[in-house]
Formats: sequence, C-alpha cells, structure tokens
Amino acid sequence: MIRCSRRLAAASLSDLLALVGSILALGATAYQLQSPNVTAFFGMVRVDYFSIFFHAVVICISIAVILSSLDYLDTEGIRRG
Repeated sequence: MIRCSRRLAAASLSDLLALVGSILALGATAYQLQSPNVTAFFGMVRVDYFSIFFHAVVICISIAVILSSLDYLDTEGIRRG
C-alpha cells in the first residue's frame, strides 16, 4: 500500500486528470445499467448488457494502465513536455 501512495504522490496533474476521467467514465457506464436495451439515432446505436460489459472492461483496463504507468517517466529518466 505504501508503494501505491508513493506513486500517487509523484503523479502529475495530467496523470490524475486521466485517472479521474476514467473513473467518471466507469461511473457513467454503471449508470447505463439502469436502463438497458435502449436505442438511439433510429436504431444505429444500441445500449445493452453486452455493450455495457465491454465498456466496463475497456475502462478498467485503461485505469490499470494509468495506475501502472504513473512513475514510468521518472523511472526511465524521460522529461515531461
């Protein structure tokens, strides 16, 4: 747990913004569970359990990638910018 808090302490504003945005996107995906089987744009876009599941999987993977790459630039000695 100490390692995780050290990573978050070294995170920049863009890192935290990406993490917060991904968490909000996961919340929006969870909100879609209230009304599944909805169509829009004359049936061209459909929200069902299958699409909600894959949205959640992709967002969880992006959160994992963001968390695992918080200290990448410092470790590799790459300058930001």
